[in-house]
Amino acid sequence: ETFSVVVRHRTVRTLPVDFDVIIRPEVALVVPVTGDGEHLILVKQYRASVDDFVLEFPGGQIEPGESQRHAAVRELAEETGFAATIIHDLGSLLTAPHITNETVRVFLTQGDLNQAPMLTNREELFVVPLTQNSILDCIRRGLLRDAKSIAAWTLAQMNFERLTL
Repeated sequence: ETFSVVVRHRTVRTLPVDFDVIIRPEVALVVPVTGDGEHLILVKQYRASVDDFVLEFPGGQIEPGESQRHAAVRELAEETGFAATIIHDLGSLLTAPHITNETVRVFLTQGDLNQAPMLTNREELFVVPLTQNSILDCIRRGLLRDAKSIAAWTLAQMNFERLTL
């Protein structure tokens, strides 16, 4: 995973100010819905930054020269074994604009789990199928705390009519 830290200089109310900014590649995040519309596929993935497993929608870095859509389909298959047959671009989110330029492109997909995940040696995760009501319960109970996933879930709820459920 690539990142850099740069200092951005700006004048704020006539005073020079320096801002440290973490520069990150764009990320594709997928809200996958099973073909029968009964379940959404999440992952519980180890995140070293919090030294814990985090429940979240699958996704990952968009590689240089790779399209956002291709990255979404690739990451989904690699992390979950899910094959997307329908894919809709729901727009983008800023993860933490106070410190990073990272942008997350969100996709809503429909398909099915049909192969084993193809994890890298850095990935430790488990596939977690949940119903829509279960996701809401996980948010209420603090089990789903990943902000980008909660925001993606909100976008997905506004776009479920685009799927063939």
